[in-house]
Amino acid sequence: DAFAYRVDGASPQELANAAWSFTSLATLNGLLSQHACHACVLSMECFELQNLTNIAWAYGVLLISDAPLLDTVASAAQAKLSSQSGQRGAASPQELANLSWACARL
Repeated sequence: DAFAYRVDGASPQELANAAWSFTSLATLNGLLSQHACHACVLSMECFELQNLTNIAWAYGVLLISDAPLLDTVASAAQAKLSSQSGQRGAASPQELANLSWACARL
């Protein structure tokens, strides 16, 4: 309940960490999921590629297919990858692998 109450003010890193921690518990409460998805969609432009990857990976692990969230993650990741193309330290192989795995899984 405390997370659902505070999720609207959570940073991208906090939201990504929360999604990852839910995978450790192997569960994601439906209400928490709705709050987290809504907060992510509203602030997606602030997310770093790693935050996007962590959220996609967490949903992939839990086999939760949330089309609006995943579409938003995919669009934001594509924009980040396009803007970082050719830059040193753009996307790590691990980030690309995790993002690809999550997209394929869902």
